Amino acid sequence: MACACDDGALRVLDAATLAPRGEPARPPAAHGGGAPYLAAVVAVGDAWIVGGASRGLSIVDAATGAVRGELRGVDAPPRALAAVPGTPWVVATTLGGELALWDVAARALVGRVALDGGAWSVAAASSAAVVVGTRAGSVVRVELPALATRATARVHAGPLAAIAALPDGRLATGGDDRAVRLIDLDAAAAARPAHGGAVTRVAAWRVSSSGGTAVRVVSAGADGALKLWDGARGLSLRTAPAHDAAIAALARAGATLFTAAGAEVRAHVIDGDAVRAGPAVPPAPAAVHALAAAGPDAVVAACADGAVRRWTAADATGWSAPLVRHDAAALAVALDGDRVVSGGADSLVRTADEARRGHGWEVHAACAARGVVVTAARDGVVAVWEAGAAAPRLIPGRHAGAPGAVALTPDGGLVATATRDDCVVVWRSADGGEVARWTADAPPTALAFADGRTLAVGDAAGEVMVLELT
Repeated sequence: MACACDDGALRVLDAATLAPRGEPARPPAAHGGGAPYLAAVVAVGDAWIVGGASRGLSIVDAATGAVRGELRGVDAPPRALAAVPGTPWVVATTLGGELALWDVAARALVGRVALDGGAWSVAAASSAAVVVGTRAGSVVRVELPALATRATARVHAGPLAAIAALPDGRLATGGDDRAVRLIDLDAAAAARPAHGGAVTRVAAWRVSSSGGTAVRVVSAGADGALKLWDGARGLSLRTAPAHDAAIAALARAGATLFTAAGAEVRAHVIDGDAVRAGPAVPPAPAAVHALAAAGPDAVVAACADGAVRRWTAADATGWSAPLVRHDAAALAVALDGDRVVSGGADSLVRTADEARRGHGWEVHAACAARGVVVTAARDGVVAVWEAGAAAPRLIPGRHAGAPGAVALTPDGGLVATATRDDCVVVWRSADGGEVARWTADAPPTALAFADGRTLAVGDAAGEVMVLELT
């Protein structure tokens, strides 16, 4: 076996003992103007093909370590290499985002192509095709030798760092989102349609499965649809039309989902991998900006007229009198046990008993868990309100812009925030310390924790990703 090393050396080791075989080779591919390094090596016939700091690949004799020649023709150094089985071909992804194919026997570049999202990782599935992971988190099947794209599915939130083709035809992928996925590319490409517009809200939870537990995600979109996802495989299981307009609010209690578009509020029931209509909910007295589920048959709504109201299936009179009233539109609502907490365009955070000012701009997002309430406003400040505290703890400067979505873990220990700078940040509610940060391919628009380590993210491109904390 051969190792491409950061010091620019190619070292050959005994595969059984890992003992070095001979002196390290230092091929020209290691030199590109800065510090020498090698990044990748593959075997083609009786030669090692090595890539590093140079834009060219070195052909090294596997027996002697002598350099036989170079493969050139691309504009950037390679990032990943793969040997195409049963052929004298090698493929490479470059730091410029291209995929290149060479014939090693002829020492000739067969072709090169720029892929949408930027080619990043590669594996050779057969002599007829390779699979490429992109910086945008997609997997792409590319036919050889034409370099034509045949199937694409986005499976990670951010660069797809590594990919392997398995004997059964599936792919194993690893991404900068810290997730490892096992996918069937054809099924994923066919079963992963995005929303026809941005994802506006998401809900996530774990369910029991034959292998332990699985993650389920429901996304609500600007297209008025609900989508049920298998979070682990990245597959869309079901699409259910919910409203004729963009869904502005989504809340979940057990198997029941509540959605709102304008003043129209609807209940839905998740039955296995299906979504069916739930109990009828009357229209709210005003357009709804946010919902919080108080149980499978009760929901609280923050309305455009400044009121926060409750609907309960057992109450035939419809929506309640205002539980809380803002001087301008109520934009956010959360339930901390039985306590209703809301945020409004009047910059106030209100409960039934008091109004508190922790922001200088309208409060448009709120979440609560275990006595911790988190609110976010247009001023870019996130406020953590803890039971018994005289004032909130303000967390400014997490993002380049105002947080557009917030989420709390069920124990209230971790907070996730997202905004138009394309970043999702997870941090501790107790002290504001940052735990993780991801950069998405499209602006993240919705967040929900399934548990203490699994976060669902919806984005402006209509896609849903699942991130795992380590």
